[in-house]
Amino acid sequence: MRSDISTGSEINQQETVVLNSLSGSIVFDLKTGKFNFYPKNSTSPQIIHAFSEICLADGKKIRSSDDCQRTYSRENFKDDHGEGERVTIYHKMKREIPNFKIVFITYQHLPPVILQIEVENDTSEAFGIERFVVLSMDEGGMELPHLARWRFFKNGWYSWDQSYSIGFDERDEEPQIAGDFLSKFVESEKPGRFVSAWMGMVVHPQSNAGMLAGFVSMSRQMGTITADAKKTQLKITAESFAENFQVVPNKHLSSEKLMLLPFHNGFEALEQYADFVACDMQARVPKQVPTGWCSWYYFFDKVTEDDILENLQFLAENYHNYPVEYVQLDDGYQTAIGDWLSINEKFPHGIKWLCSQIKQRGLKPGLWLAPFCVGANSQLYHQHPDWVVKNTNGRPIVAFQNWNTQIYGLDCTHPEAQAFLRQLFEIIINEWGVKYVKIDFLFAAALRGQRFRANVTSIEAYRKGLEIIRQTVGDKFILGCGAPLGPAVGLVDGMRISEDVGPVWYGNCSASVAIKATLPRYFLHRRLWNNDPDCLLVRQSNTQLNEEEVRSLTTVLALSGGALFLSDDLPSLSEKRKRLFQIVLPVSSQSAIPVDIFEQRVPQVFASKRGEQLLVGVINWEDKPVDFELSLEKIGLDKRKTFHVFEFWEESYLGCFQESIQLCRIPPHGTKLLSL
Repeated sequence: MRSDISTGSEINQQETVVLNSLSGSIVFDLKTGKFNFYPKNSTSPQIIHAFSEICLADGKKIRSSDDCQRTYSRENFKDDHGEGERVTIYHKMKREIPNFKIVFITYQHLPPVILQIEVENDTSEAFGIERFVVLSMDEGGMELPHLARWRFFKNGWYSWDQSYSIGFDERDEEPQIAGDFLSKFVESEKPGRFVSAWMGMVVHPQSNAGMLAGFVSMSRQMGTITADAKKTQLKITAESFAENFQVVPNKHLSSEKLMLLPFHNGFEALEQYADFVACDMQARVPKQVPTGWCSWYYFFDKVTEDDILENLQFLAENYHNYPVEYVQLDDGYQTAIGDWLSINEKFPHGIKWLCSQIKQRGLKPGLWLAPFCVGANSQLYHQHPDWVVKNTNGRPIVAFQNWNTQIYGLDCTHPEAQAFLRQLFEIIINEWGVKYVKIDFLFAAALRGQRFRANVTSIEAYRKGLEIIRQTVGDKFILGCGAPLGPAVGLVDGMRISEDVGPVWYGNCSASVAIKATLPRYFLHRRLWNNDPDCLLVRQSNTQLNEEEVRSLTTVLALSGGALFLSDDLPSLSEKRKRLFQIVLPVSSQSAIPVDIFEQRVPQVFASKRGEQLLVGVINWEDKPVDFELSLEKIGLDKRKTFHVFEFWEESYLGCFQESIQLCRIPPHGTKLLSL
């Protein structure tokens, strides 16, 4: 809805355009094609000499600072976020160079500034766009005195990546940004250079102030935020990847929308970002957080029909102690990856019958599958080799190797593959009666490659597959896993936000990596979806986890507020371990905040307000006992007041404390759970 549109102002009439927001002012220089962002909060960094850029497929670049004629328009508008003001800077280029515009948006009652680039082809020939550089800046574009005191909070690309803060004097591990196909753009091998997926944040741990840059629309293009530090100067770059999208004459293409948000509280900034994304992409957040039992982490792919029935019987007979909703069969029932309707001999009665048994006992059936994965040894691939994503030579791209075979990615733009997805989920939902689907290894559909339909980005293809599944299953619960995060918003009900857990403390699939990944992504929960921190393992046998490590896992999963699924052989649990699962039910949907996330890479303290009660977890990551002093201010309390403190696991009263709480000899890998 438009109103009050004003246009014009050639360069010789006016040299700057100013747009004010609740958080600061954008000043665009019509003469140079560059802009500055001045936050109102003096502790947030300024952005100076910023510009936008379009990188064409032929290697040419078009910058907002190139020699051209610039005009602008200003208008009031209203959208789902509220009323605001939009300023559009038009760049009329010379010769056969495409014209483009930069759009700046502010809102009356929201603090962010939104940026977007749109290019129009008013030339006589088509051209390809590799990526939009929505935000870049000259070196020195963000001056940060004492740069080593600042940190960068980065987000991972998909479910199994880590999110964490890192100091600008540190060297990051190799980023997993959309696999290998973006590696030439996101190289991050030197100290102070970091690449983040979808959003990133510069933050000062002491003042908690900084600047967030993040894409708030993520349905068409992959987005990255890069921070590159040199001495006291920081350069931030925000890129939206169009993947050589061809723009034909008289058509246009836009980048994804970028948010700039200066802040004085990093936690509030993360939450405001997630709230904006949720509105923009129509997030699905079911009222009830799912609970249940999953077969994977005890039986793995050796699971049988009898294993499911025995655990189902236990839950049915003990429902008053374990009031869970779902019984979810995981990997191990299918004959091959891709042949989801072909059931192996371990399930002689079939999945439809098994689902009926689950429902007869008062629970809801859930099912795991990897719908975008096609095994090289599957009948699906043998019969339809043209349904997978290929390289430029026409050979299938290997997404990964597992199950003793190569796994290819399903081409979700292929009409026959789309029909396959619809038929598959119609059978699973309508014939078998499944109420909860865990769809795994979803990144396989987001490979960059050749597809049936040309001029579609990998993100669009991936999202198309998710759209088909959502349309087919209706309001049944969809849990995404192994999934590129941003493009799934609005299509999944739950999202795995951690690496795999496991019955060990260290390693790739372990309790410690699941905990470390879960805590930093707290701000996504109940905003973009229901977080899934993976399963709870409490068993005393067939595990290398000791009692302290089990308590740590239990504490984090319970305070995360996310989905809670047990994955042990329930009849074999000791009474003591059974009680661990009992005490975390029913689930609270409120997520604990990792209060030290901007101070160190791995958070150690996390807090959750539950009515008048404050619950605080303190983890010891060391291999030896440690003493710990917990500042009351750190957990949001008045240090001048006195607080009674109880420790949950030891069922002990620790005493009255002011200013700080002294915790003595926290066991290795153990967690103190305090109630104040």
